[in-house]
Amino acid sequence: MKLLGRILVTVIASLAVIFVCLNWIAPVALSFYAAKTAPRVTTVVPQPLTDSSVSLAPGTKLSYFGYQFEIPWTDLDDRLTKLDP
Repeated sequence: MKLLGRILVTVIASLAVIFVCLNWIAPVALSFYAAKTAPRVTTVVPQPLTDSSVSLAPGTKLSYFGYQFEIPWTDLDDRLTKLDP
């Protein structure tokens, strides 16, 4: 029984060391792999727009911090609009 306990402790300790080493080594190895390979999205190239027309629907004109733009929503509540510093 004493021998079985030693073997069990040795197996558990070995698995714990392997698990801890994998938790430290795997992220580093994966980061090197990710740095070498380009993501698939890099193969996407810009395409010309098929419809370049501008909507004539009424919108709301806003002006913040010296910039003026128009948003497509007309139900914007001015009381709930807050400016961040």
